[in-house]
Amino acid sequence: MNEKVNLAEKFTKFHECWSPKIIDDLNDSYVKVAKFQFITSYISVTRR
Repeated sequence: MNEKVNLAEKFTKFHECWSPKIIDDLNDSYVKVAKFQFITSYISVTRR
């Protein structure tokens, strides 16, 4: 079973905008987050 990821904690680990970071993997896919200049957050799940 997968553990929950604290997104607020993950966002504190980087400060660059427009630069997606892999925070976890799920079912052979990467879970990425990115900070944007005018949008608080964005979450993306992509295949490995």
